[in-house]
Amino acid sequence: MAEGGVEDLDVTISNNEQILDGHQGFYLFEVHRLDATLRNFKPLEYKTECESIATTWDIELKYDRIVSVTDTFTFSIKMKRKGPTLNRVKASIKVSFNDVDGNNIFGPIFLNRERMLPDDALEYTLYDIQPLLVRLVATVEIHITIQYCHQGICWKCASEVDKDKNRTTLSKL
Repeated sequence: MAEGGVEDLDVTISNNEQILDGHQGFYLFEVHRLDATLRNFKPLEYKTECESIATTWDIELKYDRIVSVTDTFTFSIKMKRKGPTLNRVKASIKVSFNDVDGNNIFGPIFLNRERMLPDDALEYTLYDIQPLLVRLVATVEIHITIQYCHQGICWKCASEVDKDKNRTTLSKL
């Protein structure tokens, strides 16, 4: 338990894999009755461990109860790039809020941005989420994709790209 009796939620499952043009990460939080017990999502640090352009990302997921006339919740996500490497990459994050059967309850939040540098961030907040919906959430899934970091893939500056044995020529930047 954290300060003040607030429970910290740990990642239940995590996975990191390399894909053709980058890396994918997956995190799963098991949550129960977010509407009844205040909990914190532990901050995550995602490292691509790429041999060409290694990148590190801080990921924060927060939810708050807005005690007012509406008594609703907000969920916010922030994914910020860290590190000194000045190479640009594309980053995507998807956050899903699912019930016990894996059905999406609300959202999902999907963000992506091209040409991200250190200290760039993806941020979004869902507002006015009804307590009944929050009560149904059993898992929170986070999917991360970092692309255009592998050696030989010079994103937006390639002179030629081979795709399905058809050669496409791009302009040099």
